[in-house]
Amino acid sequence: MKFAKKSFVYLFLLGAGVILFVNVILETGVDNIISTLRNFSILYFGVYYVVQFINFIFLTWRWKVILKHFDHSPHFFSLILHRMSGWTVSFLTPSAQIGGEPVRVMLLGKDGVRKRDAVFSVVVDKVLQLSGLIIFVLLGFLFLLSRHLVSGDVFWTIFLSLVFFIGLLGWFYYASIKDIGFFSSILKVLRLHKVKRFKKAYNKMLIVEEALRDFYKGHWLKFTWLLFLSVLFEAYEMLEFWLIAHFLGYNMSFSETFLLRSLPCLAFLVPIPAALGVYEGSIAAVVSLLGLPFNAFVFAMVIRIRDLINVFLGLSHLSGTGITALRRYFGDKLGKSWLRKKYWKLFG
Repeated sequence: MKFAKKSFVYLFLLGAGVILFVNVILETGVDNIISTLRNFSILYFGVYYVVQFINFIFLTWRWKVILKHFDHSPHFFSLILHRMSGWTVSFLTPSAQIGGEPVRVMLLGKDGVRKRDAVFSVVVDKVLQLSGLIIFVLLGFLFLLSRHLVSGDVFWTIFLSLVFFIGLLGWFYYASIKDIGFFSSILKVLRLHKVKRFKKAYNKMLIVEEALRDFYKGHWLKFTWLLFLSVLFEAYEMLEFWLIAHFLGYNMSFSETFLLRSLPCLAFLVPIPAALGVYEGSIAAVVSLLGLPFNAFVFAMVIRIRDLINVFLGLSHLSGTGITALRRYFGDKLGKSWLRKKYWKLFG
């Protein structure tokens, strides 16, 4: 019953994404999309893909640095594929970009990394990634306000939201490092940590907080440096956006590139697989706000084609080295459920 309910939710969210996606296509015009894409040559896309893959290498390097803290040094190429597989699962599931982290843990286990160390490394890496993204997005909204592109109630709503989230991010790090615990303390205040429904989530939060404390206290300077680099990695993706616009015939300014890269990122926090429809709509909204002269949907489609290539690479890796770990994981999770009985050949 639980599996059926989750499947229904997934299909419902995916269906909502498809409706939004189709709506953006109809608003843009199919003929307009096709004619613009024809001008975007394979050579252009190849250059763009190489530039974005360099950023993927940067992110993998950060993960390797974290793993060294736990005295593990898996092969760098394996880590690239593990990261790609984890990203693929996060991308394809309505998980707000965190659904693929258990996959990364399992794949590290196949490389001989202890489960505790694997979990801690993935947690620290993900916290750094999300922190870098949040800081970059906050800077984007601050820049938006400074350019006076919004006014009135919209201005004050964004401003107050920025103050709230900056304070929240600061408290998260302070509480996590000072043994207070950000998430766990919230549950304690609400007296939910002893409630059966929240107990599992509470225990997971303790693991996240322990991982952060363990890494920060041992290497606080390295942690701070990696956090700074995480923001730079997000900023590096501005080059990808500038290249797409350039190949579409328009050279964006720094401010235009900054806003177009940072503001639509919030779309991926919406629990719809691949943020389908939501991301395209966000790109279109920012393009309209800035008055940019290129086709917003075609711009987003170039990014989607890149995503499909990465998904193919991630699934290919999972179908090889990762399938045994996944089968064991889901087999253990299912236990003696009706699904395990029905598909017993798959789970062995």
